Amino acid sequence: MIMYVIYKQPSDYPKNYVVRRWVNEIPDKEPHAVVDTWEEARKTIPKGKFCIHGLGNEDPVIIETWI
Repeated sequence: MIMYVIYKQPSDYPKNYVVRRWVNEIPDKEPHAVVDTWEEARKTIPKGKFCIHGLGNEDPVIIETWI
């Protein structure tokens, strides 16, 4: 399964929004995108993905997960 996770100001990019692609529960080594706004981050998500909302126990810097 491939999913994309949007993070707000993670420790490795404290001034940005970061999109990371995960494949079978393993993140890519490099970010999919590093941008300045949430809107820009959403624009990098491939077409056909759907946003799911977590159970509340994720890292607080995670904003959205797309599958």
